[in-house]
Amino acid sequence: MQSKVVLIACLLGLAMISEARRCATKTIPEAERTAMRERLASYKSAELRAEPDIIHVYWHQITNGTVGTLSTAQMQSQLDVCNRAYSNSSFGFVLFGVTTTNNPAWFNIVPDTTAETQMKQSLRFGSARDLNLYSSTLGDGLLGWATFPDSNIGYDDGVVFDYRTIPGGQYAPYNEGQTLTHEIGHWMGLYHTFQDGCTGTGDEVADTPAEADATYGCPAVNPDTCPSPGVDPIHNFMDYTDDNCMYQFSSGQADRMRQVWNLYRDVAPAELTTSGLAVNIPSQSEGPNSASSIAVSAAVLLAAAVAL
Repeated sequence: MQSKVVLIACLLGLAMISEARRCATKTIPEAERTAMRERLASYKSAELRAEPDIIHVYWHQITNGTVGTLSTAQMQSQLDVCNRAYSNSSFGFVLFGVTTTNNPAWFNIVPDTTAETQMKQSLRFGSARDLNLYSSTLGDGLLGWATFPDSNIGYDDGVVFDYRTIPGGQYAPYNEGQTLTHEIGHWMGLYHTFQDGCTGTGDEVADTPAEADATYGCPAVNPDTCPSPGVDPIHNFMDYTDDNCMYQFSSGQADRMRQVWNLYRDVAPAELTTSGLAVNIPSQSEGPNSASSIAVSAAVLLAAAVAL
């Protein structure tokens, strides 16, 4: 059972890392978008729970030799950025498991490929509540992409992103960790702030003003590109400004994420767990599904549980 993938593919210029963030988006079918809209509309705000949800993060780092390897401290630094960004939404992210896979075929990955399918089928762990991250370098100048929640969440669920976008990474001006913040937003059910431009239902959040198109860089003065009230939300995590320009989700976005979470992800554990959590994979020479390549590390999971 495979979820519909919204590829939130953030592109960098191939010639210069510092070029403006560009995105190629594979929009979810309108029928599914309408179904989600109707389901959320029937959801009563009183049903929103006040207590926070701790999301278990399974971080799968794909390497080419030692290139792409991140320390636990670097991973935690990235999750600290995400935790600050999502602090007004009652969500927190805890590193619960780490895998390392040395596989050049998965290192320069692009969406909708056999390599992506093999990677996720081999490594994904947990249920619809669990966030699987895949850090690598991405082909075609991509920064990352995410799956959008729907009623058929499957093995492909998660976020793929370029490891060089973590805090202190090489992808300036996208190296303060906000690429992952942005992609998780899609994983939680948020659209771009410029969805549908100045017409249509936009991002379907009432307190984010309509925006004709993505904003790049970090303008000193907020553009106002649509006739409806409000200037463009250029500091919102779901726009495409530079990392140092992004610092907010709106209250409406926080409510939407909570509603989507309750309806699509906060469900009884589904049969989504793969054949095991690979805590360390030194090589793919044995094959991604071999017994020695994929094994649950009870010690790592117990340590993470105790940390909670």
